This record gives sequence, structure tokens and C-alpha cells, in this order.
Amino acid sequence: MLGEKLMKLRRKSGMSQQDVAIALSVSRQTISNWESGSSAPDIGKAIDLAALYRISLDDLVNDEIDVTIAEDSGSDGEIDTHVLKSLEGSQCRIALTSGLLMADSGFDGVVRVLDADTDWVRVEYDRPRKGRVVELVDMSSIAGFQIVAPPNADGRHEQKESTFDGCE
Repeated sequence: MLGEKLMKLRRKSGMSQQDVAIALSVSRQTISNWESGSSAPDIGKAIDLAALYRISLDDLVNDEIDVTIAEDSGSDGEIDTHVLKSLEGSQCRIALTSGLLMADSGFDGVVRVLDADTDWVRVEYDRPRKGRVVELVDMSSIAGFQIVAPPNADGRHEQKESTFDGCE
């Protein structure tokens, strides 16, 4: 799982294995071994990888946290960080450039936004038969948000729907 996550993060960053190897002062073969699951980075290199990919160390090493990366977004839309921060705590549906996020049978697609910045949106949701899931979603893979329930000042959610398309 870590190897797959490392490969996704490297591809999102537009780097080759050699680029990552140079940045971390290791061999390209070491990066290949980490991505294939043959070996894993030590804690120091894991910290360096998290910093390189602009995610937390917890998000990098926790197998419970999935990563959704845009395969080919073609979107160069920019969104204000303040707007993204205002989504935190909201219950939303997220439209990806390739469809709706987590369109599973029995799942209504509503997620809670935990954290958001110009690179990543961190969400949690209950997935049928899998339980609570936390996922990092590549911002460039997001086409828009539909706010189902914004947070109130007291932390409760209103049941009001509005649409925010912040990526065009």
C-alpha cells in the first residue's frame, strides 16, 4: 500500500524516480524498491518524502488513508485558499474530473471535509462494508463541490444544499 501511494504521489508531483532519488540523496533503485514494496524508507527518508510531496507523515504512512490522484486533469483552475478553508467541516459531494468521488453502491457520496489547501483536500466518510475512510484527494482532480451541510458556529450542520464550483 505504501509503495502504491509513493508512486501516485511521485506521479502527481511530475517527478521521475531519478528526480526523487536526487532530491533524497538515494539511488533510483531505492525509489523503485520503495514503490514496488520490496523495501520501505526509514523514518528519516519518510519524513523527507512527506515534505517533498507536501503531505503529513501520518498521511504518508497510514495504510488507512487512501490517495486519489488526477490521471489527466487538464484543469489549470486556481482557487483561493480562503475559499478552500471555508469548506473545512462541511459535508459535501465532490465532483472529480472523472466523475463523482466514491460513487459506490449504497454510498450517497457525502463526505466531510477535514482539511483543504491548494494541493490536497482531506475527507472522511463511511463506506459500506469498509467503515470510516480518510482520503487525500488531489486538488487538480476536483471539478467542483456541492455543499450539503455547512458547519454552523456551534459545529452542527444545517441541511441546506448549495453548489460551489471552485475549479473553473
